[in-house]
Amino acid sequence: MEMGFWRSVSRRLPSRIRRAAVFRTLANGAGIVAVAAFLNARFVVAHPASLISTVLTLMVAMAVVTHKTYARARKLCTQTHIDVQNLLRDMADLDDAKACERPRPRTGQGTDEKQAAKQRTARRSWDVLKLDLCTTIDSGYRLFGMPFLTDSAIDDLERKVLGGIDTDDPDATEPARDDLHAILNACAARIDVLA
Repeated sequence: MEMGFWRSVSRRLPSRIRRAAVFRTLANGAGIVAVAAFLNARFVVAHPASLISTVLTLMVAMAVVTHKTYARARKLCTQTHIDVQNLLRDMADLDDAKACERPRPRTGQGTDEKQAAKQRTARRSWDVLKLDLCTTIDSGYRLFGMPFLTDSAIDDLERKVLGGIDTDDPDATEPARDDLHAILNACAARIDVLA
């Protein structure tokens, strides 16, 4: 059931990102049309000469908010891609440290400290990535925006990531890696380091 859940999330994630930006653009457009209707009812009848400047102002406003929405989505995808890569690297370093300790008995404090340091680093990387995954794609407001992933998907991923980090088995991070690669693939088409 878990694999089916993440397969559907990873398949729908690119369309979720696109849908959030499109719906925000439509909502902004509806708001601008409402403002235009209000201005038309109040002022254009009394001052018909200002109609052209009002229409141009509203068109520029629509272009600006549309650009801002899509730029936000690209920035979030770029940052998420970077943070997923960092977490994957930290998990690989941790797995290497676990594999080095596995065949031989623990020989004192040094090797445990090394693995503990790698675990702390991987946990910090997860904390940074979790912030990205909770961030809304289309607006800065949690109440009105669509988060990158749903809370249930984030909780499921967190269980896999932290479970893999906290165990001594170097292969324990494999389920989390598959999910993280799905997120990488969803963000790959929207990377824009200059956004």
